[in-house]
Amino acid sequence: MFLNFKIMKSLLLISILLLFNFQAVINSQNLKKTEMPVYPAYEEVIEQFLTHYLPGLNENENIFALAKKPDGWYARTVNYNDNKPIKDELYWSSKSKKYLTINFPINSSGIIDDENKSLQQNYSAITFSAMVPYWGYEGWENDVIKEFANKDNLSDTLLNALARAYSSSAKNILNFSEFGNPGAFRKLPNGQNALNPDILAQYLKYQHLANNTYSKLYKQNPLFETFVSSSFNVYSNEIMNGFLTLRYFQNEETAKKELKTGLYDDFYLEMARNYLNSCDLNAVLFTNGDMDTYPLLYVQETENFRKDVLVVNVSLLNLSRYVNHLANYRAGAKPLKLGMDSTIYKDEIKPYFFIIEKLKDPISIKEMINYVSSKDEETKYKTNDNQLIDLIPSKELYFKINRENIKKEYQKDLTKIDSAVYIHLNKNYLTVAEFCMLDLIATNNFERPLYFAFSVGNESYMGLNQYFSNEALAYKISPLKTENEDPYSTGKVNSDILYSKLFEKLGFNKNNYKKNNLSKDQKRIINSYRSIFSTLANQLVLEKKDQKSVDVMDKCIDLFPSEFAPYNYNVVDFIRNYFKVSQTIKAKNLMSDFSKSTINDIEKFQKMKENSANKEEIQMHVYILNELSKIAEEFMPNEEFTINIQAKCLEYGNYIN
Repeated sequence: MFLNFKIMKSLLLISILLLFNFQAVINSQNLKKTEMPVYPAYEEVIEQFLTHYLPGLNENENIFALAKKPDGWYARTVNYNDNKPIKDELYWSSKSKKYLTINFPINSSGIIDDENKSLQQNYSAITFSAMVPYWGYEGWENDVIKEFANKDNLSDTLLNALARAYSSSAKNILNFSEFGNPGAFRKLPNGQNALNPDILAQYLKYQHLANNTYSKLYKQNPLFETFVSSSFNVYSNEIMNGFLTLRYFQNEETAKKELKTGLYDDFYLEMARNYLNSCDLNAVLFTNGDMDTYPLLYVQETENFRKDVLVVNVSLLNLSRYVNHLANYRAGAKPLKLGMDSTIYKDEIKPYFFIIEKLKDPISIKEMINYVSSKDEETKYKTNDNQLIDLIPSKELYFKINRENIKKEYQKDLTKIDSAVYIHLNKNYLTVAEFCMLDLIATNNFERPLYFAFSVGNESYMGLNQYFSNEALAYKISPLKTENEDPYSTGKVNSDILYSKLFEKLGFNKNNYKKNNLSKDQKRIINSYRSIFSTLANQLVLEKKDQKSVDVMDKCIDLFPSEFAPYNYNVVDFIRNYFKVSQTIKAKNLMSDFSKSTINDIEKFQKMKENSANKEEIQMHVYILNELSKIAEEFMPNEEFTINIQAKCLEYGNYIN
């Protein structure tokens, strides 16, 4: 009887274990990730539409766009002024998985007109429509939240989409949504402390939901990447976005409650310090995106690091409240000094300024400001419906240099400094942000250092790059003009200043780059670092400072070897310069490694599906190989390596002919 009891007890335990295992199997089946709804990509839909239909725009229908809604892709025309749809028709049905016949003009030729190809190449539409289930219309975030907020076990992509929806909902409350109707939002009072307790609570509700969802994403998958950065750094950005928003909508005290410790990985914290340390005392630093703005603000606030530098995001300069916040800055750095009457920035009454060349001669920026401010109808452009539009009457601008503000570093070059800085506007309008930057630059007139972060695109330079001084991670606006026919050149290189900043003021910790999981953005930044070292090495070789040039190249290759991030074109200059300063062994070793990796990349892309992106990659690598061949021919003619690399160039020649 006792034995039977033991057997029964064992059988009971086995049954319980089997039950648990069976339940675990059921649970694992239930834990299948909730994935994004399956829709055709934007590229496919827009190509399908343009092959069969025409946008059919007229004077009253300002924009054609696609929108991805819960029941499918819509083709729509939208009023430019208020984003309200004029025509909105279901084109691809998520129910039938088919394209539908719609009431748009037929494209009888079946050929996509050149004028409409910009719709195909809309990077923003391609990128963002792929990141969220629904996109492109007022209320997309509400549909995402409604469908997915209460579902468990969301995939990484859906968690990111839900976080973006919460973040967009928070922005909508404060009147700068991507697809919202400006007339539908509350009118908030000007200045700080604009949010009453109810609006502040509503904003914080959605902002914190965004923070928490991004936090859940990075804990679920630390390696998940958005187009900005890894999930942890995007989570950090979202918190700092809330901090900065409350800084200019509310006040410092409320903003600082949003700060958290332990944000950003060491790579970006180091980068942020290096951005700030590239600038002289009391500088203004123009930035552009998330990763060159938020980490800088973070180290300033949490580490009390270089708070003398005023970080100015050029994208946000289109927001009047942000401009006024900077003009009344009280968080460490000196405030912005502007010449324009503050009402133009305060009321957001002028979203952009047309450039209509009514005057032949260049005008000063002060005259430009007066022209725009004037109420005289002669200074306006009259539309067909008799509206008066502010305009800028010339593409040629200047401001006279105040020599009393010229710093010591330029004293020896005073004879080379012109009486004025001249700017050519190579466009037909200025945004408020661009207008504000010109105002700031001219009004400041070298009283304090002004810099563009090296991450800011050349489209924001407005021709000022001729006056740039390359100073590590930032370009300083100087009074010295560099004559260069290349419109993308970044000005003068003072080797002493750049060497001092790279070797004495900036810090590069190799441990921050030794990771197997560096994001695409981090690899891109490493290549930008290489570019800075390469620029300095080139200048030192020109100045016959051979040993210094070797030190610069050696340090760069030691800090950023190819196993951290694949070499790019900058290494070609290193190879050439090593040969020039008689470092032949280093040159040959580097050339051997780089040519092998370049050939391997070409062969890898050749095996991939043929498309324009892969073809461009091959062309770029073949171009690099040709440059290496030229260097080999110059410095090691008739050697076996040179003969082999020339043969490879001939083999791949059809890609660049």
